[in-house]
Amino acid sequence: MAIVNETSSDTNNMLLYVSIIGFAIISYVLYKFVLSPSQPANTQQRQQQQQRTAASSTRTIRPSTSTTSTASSTTKNNTDNDDYKFGQSRHPSHLLPPSNWSKSNNRVDLSGYLLKGIIPFRSTYANGYEVRLQQQQKMKKNEQTDGKDEEVKDLVVVNRKERARIFARMFSSSTSATTAKSTSTPTKPPNRGSNIVITIHHTDVITTTSNNNNCVDSKLHKILYLLGTYYNVFVLVDASDVEPKIVKDVQVKEYIDKIRTQLYTNNSSSNNSNEYQLNEQIIPTHRIIVTTTSSGRVAFVRQLADTQLVVDYDRDGVVTELERFGFRTLCYPRVEEGGDGESSLGKFLIP
Repeated sequence: MAIVNETSSDTNNMLLYVSIIGFAIISYVLYKFVLSPSQPANTQQRQQQQQRTAASSTRTIRPSTSTTSTASSTTKNNTDNDDYKFGQSRHPSHLLPPSNWSKSNNRVDLSGYLLKGIIPFRSTYANGYEVRLQQQQKMKKNEQTDGKDEEVKDLVVVNRKERARIFARMFSSSTSATTAKSTSTPTKPPNRGSNIVITIHHTDVITTTSNNNNCVDSKLHKILYLLGTYYNVFVLVDASDVEPKIVKDVQVKEYIDKIRTQLYTNNSSSNNSNEYQLNEQIIPTHRIIVTTTSSGRVAFVRQLADTQLVVDYDRDGVVTELERFGFRTLCYPRVEEGGDGESSLGKFLIP
């Protein structure tokens, strides 16, 4: 009888000890994670918390945020140091809407449309640009005529005919694009939305005429406009022989900004100078690249996914090298500086 009482006493003591330990653990958990206020561990955690908060607010109110980001980037001249501050939502400039894009449109962040690192043509602002422009012109015309419907030329049809003339010149039997794998197959234009690379010399971007200084050839504008509204166009500007040599990072950035500004600004004396006006919707700024070597142009094309056509004037340094790797190329003759102010590509495709 004494043995039974002693055993039950030990059991009661064990239960008491377990209860005390369990209560202590529960009290510690409640005090640590529920009752005590949360204290940030360090500055990095606070910054990460701000980044998550900023990202969630960006997703919730995207149009106003994108407009603010675009305005701030324009005010600060698109400085790279302001694009990737830690603790802020990251929006590379080429994934934000162009400065001339309608603020009422909700499509602002294109990061979800990337395919092999490139925004497909169907998701770019260049797709359907002509249709939108024609609708704007029609609305403006109706406002000027007090709501009367007047006939406006079909911009899409007109550009389609002009584009067909350029294609006929590019892919004719005498100046057909070639490929290293098959040169006897009849050539045809790449499918709409394909990635194509066009190389122009820096003197073709900034030319000098008797009437205008620092003007871009209207033919070059027309070619880039018509191809940019049909393909994913990447423009390489050859600055290998630019004088004086640009070696500092600040000089390189200033020169690139100058090239891009000149391509977007049409100061030609042609009567149709504003008819084929380039802008960021047609060819975004990040797709206008300045190169200094022919090997750099070859490397760019080889690293670009699904390049369907390369237009270049350097046969020995670029065209022949790319044909070795099976790229479809088109070589056009370059006219040396000192001509009548027209670009080499403009003379070649629009005689």
